[in-house]
Amino acid sequence: MAFTAEDGTGLADANAGITVEFADAYFADRGETGWTGTTPQKQTAIVRATDYVETRFADKLRGYILVETQALCVPRTDMYDSQLRDLGPVPLAYQQAIAEYAKVALTKVLQPNPSDGFDGAPLKRKREKVGPLEDEWEFQEGWAAFGIVPWPRADALIEKLCYQTSNRVIR
Repeated sequence: MAFTAEDGTGLADANAGITVEFADAYFADRGETGWTGTTPQKQTAIVRATDYVETRFADKLRGYILVETQALCVPRTDMYDSQLRDLGPVPLAYQQAIAEYAKVALTKVLQPNPSDGFDGAPLKRKREKVGPLEDEWEFQEGWAAFGIVPWPRADALIEKLCYQTSNRVIR
């Protein structure tokens, strides 16, 4: 499938929440140096980031999808911030979160499977033994409950757009 960024109209074939140009400008404005690579590498990272948001947050976002046939959870209608300002069909915080997740996706797995070796997990201790082959991994307590790795910078952006209960986002 070709890289197709959502343009705010509810594309049926979109697989990316932002363009490479948006991410480039976002990170340039912040002096971030970790957003590097070829355009195809960046596109792949954006698609992975979009997939992650779709998996983790699609059912938690406030508002309603714009059109029934759209591929992604955004664009939306009736999405407001805490001050009751209309955030528009593709909120800036959504785009920024996709960019932040994409930067991580350049070098890490956003939502690893246990069999993948928990890429990105806060490792407490790792022990390897060559003969007769032994491998032991110990991760920090409470990491990745239900397979969710915390990415605080990006999570904080997208969680502003989610329904809240008891000062916590519904997980």
